[in-house]
Amino acid sequence: MDSIPRPCLALVTPERCGAGHLGEVVESAVRGGVNLVQLRVRGQERDLSEILDMAIGLRRATRGAALLFVNGYPQIAVESGADGVHLPESSESMERGLLPAGLMVGRSVHSPGAITRALRAGTDLLVAGAVFPTASHPGVAPAGVELIEHARRTTDVPVIGIGGIGPANAASVVCAGAVGVAVISAIWDSDEPESAARHLLDGMSGGERWARLMKSSA
Repeated sequence: MDSIPRPCLALVTPERCGAGHLGEVVESAVRGGVNLVQLRVRGQERDLSEILDMAIGLRRATRGAALLFVNGYPQIAVESGADGVHLPESSESMERGLLPAGLMVGRSVHSPGAITRALRAGTDLLVAGAVFPTASHPGVAPAGVELIEHARRTTDVPVIGIGGIGPANAASVVCAGAVGVAVISAIWDSDEPESAARHLLDGMSGGERWARLMKSSA
């Protein structure tokens, strides 16, 4: 697996999580259809060696079944054998040429201007949002599916939506032009991550765009 899957169901790990529980949830979610995992942690609260151990564990859980991106640590991505590095919007000025060769690059974007800057810097994946209200960004006005629509009018780089997404609204994100969705609580807060992932895939399915994504993945 060496490109962004279509359709894409991405699981972003909570910033504060235990390594053991993390692996269990990810393995279950991957069985349910998650095909991209993003390791996101608060580095100032952890030793870098601990983050590397977590990344290596996730590489074992995802190998051959899902892409692995490491948030904000290109060298840890390389050392763990991850497929890519994910950069926050604040790192949008970091050019692809400054990153280790061979890594895919994902970037968070929250506005049309950020999309333009991310594309200029070089990226393989845009993670756009927050699409809907979300507890992870309280008090922040959601961008709505209009941000997804803008991204698809602007570029052919794959875009996935994030923020407040669940089975009930996932289809609207795909219909707006996304190749998939990224979630945290919709899977992480479930007692059955595998089942939660399957429900999200069911929610994403709908309309002609879903059919085209499925055809492109065949």
